[in-house]
Amino acid sequence: MNPVFLHITYAEPDLSIREACALASEHGFDGVEFRRTPRAAAQCFDEPDEYLDVIAENLAEFNLTGVAFGMPGPDLVGSDAERERDEWLSFARSAAERMTVSAFNLLCGGVFTPGVPHAELDRHGGHVASERVWDQVTQHLRVIGSELGSLGIPAGIENHAHYVHDSLSHAMRLVGGVDCEPIGLTLDYANARAFADCVAVDELAEVLGRAPVLVHVKNSLGIGTGREIRCGLGDGEINHRVLLQQMRKLEFTGPIVVESPRPGDRTWYVRADKAYLDFVIEVLDVSEVITF
Repeated sequence: MNPVFLHITYAEPDLSIREACALASEHGFDGVEFRRTPRAAAQCFDEPDEYLDVIAENLAEFNLTGVAFGMPGPDLVGSDAERERDEWLSFARSAAERMTVSAFNLLCGGVFTPGVPHAELDRHGGHVASERVWDQVTQHLRVIGSELGSLGIPAGIENHAHYVHDSLSHAMRLVGGVDCEPIGLTLDYANARAFADCVAVDELAEVLGRAPVLVHVKNSLGIGTGREIRCGLGDGEINHRVLLQQMRKLEFTGPIVVESPRPGDRTWYVRADKAYLDFVIEVLDVSEVITF
């Protein structure tokens, strides 16, 4: 059975690390995906190691068995890529010394076209990145992969707008180019839907060909203008029963990370979203055949 993690977006902007871990424990999550640096106003630390120490202490107190770390990742696109890479690796080593890290979620640097609105996604990121940028990011990720191999921790490159690895196909291109066992994919199908080359959810196993490192789940509804509004995990257009069935075909055993990138009553959202995911997993445990 896959571990299920609470994404820190449920605790932002005002819950402390302790409150986030308590929320995860109360609702039956196995762990939390934290940011590499805290965003919430309630979390202010003088040193990165202090941040990690507090996380490790609260994971243990609330009997949470897993943890992942996500953005901000190393900016491997710019002129300071080597420094960014080494700082990220220092963080990874420090985290591994203090707790059992299940995985890292990598976001490796944005590419923006000057003067173009950020909403025009296909005019930024991997759609406009030069071959020099692709090669530079690939080489630095190989160094990261080698180090993570010695730590025994995998990392997933998340398909995310504005990054080199914006669309699913670009994220897969980067993973394939790195060709290093610890480096795989963080699948975020909701993010993939923003691009024209998104595949149908029931084609994911065939297209991916190998299990991702992490799977992020969230949902949305189209509003007929090419834009979407975020909604509850069970209330949108992504059928997560089909998505997780596809992941089982790939023998995916990594964490499923539930996200809530929307304002409102996030304490209620976590209860409703976790109940839906529990229902989906229970149905799939009984039968791999999807019924509607």
